[in-house]
Amino acid sequence: ALLPPPERRGVVLIDPAYESEREFGAVLALLADARERWPGGVYAIWYPLVPKPGAARFVARLEALSAGQKAMLRLGPDNAQRVKAKLRALRAEITASAPKP
Repeated sequence: ALLPPPERRGVVLIDPAYESEREFGAVLALLADARERWPGGVYAIWYPLVPKPGAARFVARLEALSAGQKAMLRLGPDNAQRVKAKLRALRAEITASAPKP
């Protein structure tokens, strides 16, 4: 209910109790919803370094994102589309000017 804030920039700290294994999935769902509602936000998620299967899966899902996906998350959807378009144009230019074998 508090997203997006009136400001265009900000940081959201997510610090759940993680008392049940279900909270790891709930945080991922919350993050997806928050990014949809406020794509320009920066999200910091605290998670415990404990030997729980849910914690390991949670970290694995976050770490499984490619560097590009992580960067695109930070850029937000509008800027991400602009960056992707520029990258496609750059790839086409490089490909067109590459020496033919």
